[in-house]
Amino acid sequence: MKKNPYAGIRAPKTPKKTPPFLSREEHHILISVIELADMLDPVIFGINTGCLQGEVINLRWNQIDLAKGGVILDNRAYMTKSERVRMIPLSRAVIEFLRRRREAGITEFVLMLEGKAIDPNRLNKRFNVPVLMAKLNPYFYLHNLRDTSGAEPTTEDKG
Repeated sequence: MKKNPYAGIRAPKTPKKTPPFLSREEHHILISVIELADMLDPVIFGINTGCLQGEVINLRWNQIDLAKGGVILDNRAYMTKSERVRMIPLSRAVIEFLRRRREAGITEFVLMLEGKAIDPNRLNKRFNVPVLMAKLNPYFYLHNLRDTSGAEPTTEDKG
């Protein structure tokens, strides 16, 4: 046999698994076990906006428009997954949350971890602790907050 009879035939794609997400009750449980405010803020922001982890931790104040109630992901500081500029509307709770953060003192980044720009690896490791404390799916990662964002906002729980 000189030629593979299967050459040029692609294997069928395996169906993608449904990504893990949190129910409203699980939101409350997760929020209740997070003690460090710097850890809580990216979680609340991610759940309420649906932003990807990189978009959340690289967010700068010049991308926030509190008057229009939105975040402008403009690909200047961080290239979004779609590489498209987009405006994300903010709930009243998130706008108030951002106003409180701004009043606390402006830094370049909107969200910080212990006064420094957030290192994604460090944030992911720290996020795993409350997930396990809350007895949630151990395969629920910070990135999955995006898949959870369609549920009801949780900022009033601890904000």
